[in-house]
Amino acid sequence: MENIETAILECPIDQLELSKESRLYLRSLNFNRLQELIDFGWEEIRKQENFNYVRFNEIISLLRKNDLLYLLEPSA
Repeated sequence: MENIETAILECPIDQLELSKESRLYLRSLNFNRLQELIDFGWEEIRKQENFNYVRFNEIISLLRKNDLLYLLEPSA
């Protein structure tokens, strides 16, 4: 499972199964890979001036589909 997880997280944004708008949104936040979004944290993403719930929910769906949603949970 870890190899699949790594492949998805390290995949360039342009190659993810996301809409063009969501890929543009991630690039507007200066993310090139999904791992960068995870490292930044969802709470910090929400604070960004150009935060967009519609696009963020699509990203959440991608993470959920790949059993990676837990990665956005704050670490204790």
